[in-house]
Order: sequence, then structure tokens, then C-alpha cells
Amino acid sequence: MNFRETIIVNLKDRSYEIIIEEGLVEHWCREIKAVTKAERVFVIVDENVLGLHGERFRATLEASGLRWEIIPFRAEERYKNLETVSFLYDQLTEKKAHRHEPLVAVGGGIVGDVAGFVAATYQRGVPLIQFPTTLLAQVDSSIGGKVGIDHREGKNLIGSFYQPRVVLIDPGLLDTLPRREFLNGLAEVIKYGFIADPEILDFLLTEDGLKKGLSGQKRIRLIARCAGIKAAVVSQDEREAGYRMILNYGHTTGHAIEKVTGYSAVSHGQAVAVGMIVAAEMAHHLGKLNRDDVELHRRVIAGAGLPIKLPQVEISALLEAMLLDKKYGTSNRFVLLEEVGRPVVVEGVPEEIVVKSLLATQEE
Repeated sequence: MNFRETIIVNLKDRSYEIIIEEGLVEHWCREIKAVTKAERVFVIVDENVLGLHGERFRATLEASGLRWEIIPFRAEERYKNLETVSFLYDQLTEKKAHRHEPLVAVGGGIVGDVAGFVAATYQRGVPLIQFPTTLLAQVDSSIGGKVGIDHREGKNLIGSFYQPRVVLIDPGLLDTLPRREFLNGLAEVIKYGFIADPEILDFLLTEDGLKKGLSGQKRIRLIARCAGIKAAVVSQDEREAGYRMILNYGHTTGHAIEKVTGYSAVSHGQAVAVGMIVAAEMAHHLGKLNRDDVELHRRVIAGAGLPIKLPQVEISALLEAMLLDKKYGTSNRFVLLEEVGRPVVVEGVPEEIVVKSLLATQEE
């Protein structure tokens, strides 16, 4: 019998389960039937995932008795836009999709965000099921209901909060994940270690951690640990009124790096990794974090194969990009650490401290 973890996102009448199980792809339709009575599902899928795992998904759909439509698209950041949303609307209307028929998002964070936005807005809302296939999506983006698309002026500027009916996670699908995508998710795992669970950092630094790879029950437990943190935070603050902001540790600078490098030269995980170094430096300069903990950031992040230096970008361009970040706002707001495992949202960080911290991580 496969090892299985189930986590509850507690949102009263909109609560849902996160189900984590190796081999879940073989019976995922059973979980869909448990949360919806629809006889037809629309699978919105990353075309790369469809090429790798499409036959397995089709076989289980055929065996389930469900009717189904598969709608692939190229899940790249440059396609996370209104044009793709319009294409998906067209596909749904052509196939006469009804408001009780669920959309199943199969892929990474881009698929989850785009399909989730379509689900939230098509016919004023249709059921959404998340089936994340990347580490980043499994530990972070598929959980919590943030859906949306990019605008030329910034990442995720158009979106909403729309919770899924269930999140289905099969860690076995990570075995075909390219290393770049694995590192994207690993940055989020490291984030959870710094903001909530230092034991994650200890695990990553040991021989039983990354050096021997992630598989089996250890992989399930690590994903469950991160998903559990995300679920607990979302349960307390669904719409990011305050506490949920801690999940954006490293992301304000990270999103700015992504924007000024054109959303392609630097991956999300690489940008967030550097953003966490910048945040650690900022906390140190504000007298909140000791130098040993700043160096711990560098040791964990570099040990995971992620960058610890800013790419060659203009500091002024990063500052301008931060102004459009929802977390940064108009008051130089950052998520920082008072110590490892104790995040705090700090308003009014002096610009000279921001610049000093960026310069401290700049490549020579």
C-alpha cells in the first residue's frame, strides 16, 4: 500500500484536502468524483506534461467512466497572459462547458495560476481541482487559492483568490522534472525552513538530505511538511490581510529580479533564492538578525545549487520594479526574520538599507 498524507486547508464551508501519495495518478479520478458529481471534466495541462504523462492520465480517465476534454497550452511565463486566458475561454465555450463541470489544472505553477483564473471567472466560477506536477506547485502555488496572470508592468498583477475543491499531489511525477524546475521548488522548500520550520534546513544540510536525493517516504514527508505550513497560514489569513504575507519571504526582491531580467534569464527559484539573501542582509542591517544566520542563508542556498548573488542588473531598475510589487506597496514593506523561524512584516525600511542590502549580494 502506498504511503499517503492528507492535510486539511481549514476555510469553514470552503475547506479542502491536500492529498499526497506516490502513484496517485493511477486513481486520481476517484478523488475527483469524491468532490464533484460532474460527469465531464476539462483537463487544462502543460503540453510538456502531456507529452511525458499523457497516456497515464488518459488511461485513468477512460477507466473512470468520466467524459473528458484535454486542453493543452505552452506553460511558459511569457504565455501567462490574457491571450492565453482568452484561448482557454474559447475552448470551453466551443466545447459547451457548464458551470458545474470542473477544470483540472495539471502542471506547474503557471498552469495552476492560469487555469485557476479561468475557473474563477468562466461563468462566474466553476469547480477547480489542482494536480501540481512540479515541486514548486506541490509545496506552494497549488495551495491557498491565489490565481492570476502577469501584466507587462509586473508579475501576477491581475488575479483573484479562488480555492480549489481538492489538491492532488503525486510526488512520483517529480522523477521526470528538469533540474531547473526542481530548483525552483527547492527555493520554496528552503523558504519554509527559514520562516517556520528550521528542521527542514537541517534535513537539507545532511547527507540524508539533498546529497542523496529526494524519494520515497522522505520526499512525501518533506512535501507534506511544507504543504502543512502553507495550509496553516492560509487557514488563518486566506486573503493576505496580514499574516499570510510571511509566505512572500524573498519574493519582493525575487519578483523584481524576474521582471528586470525579462522573466526568462533568471528562474523564479533562482530569483527568490537571491531575494532571501537580500532579506537576510536587510534584517541584519536593521539589527534583527545576527551574522551567523545570514551566513546560514548562504550555506543552505548555495548547498542546494541555487545562486547567492544578484545577476548583473541595475539597482535602480530593481527599486523601480519593487514599487509595483503588492507586498512592497508604498511603504518599503518587506518580510524579514527576527531569527530563523520568526518572520515579521516590516514597514518603512529605509531605502538606503534596501540599497545596501542589494549591493551586499551583487556579483562583482
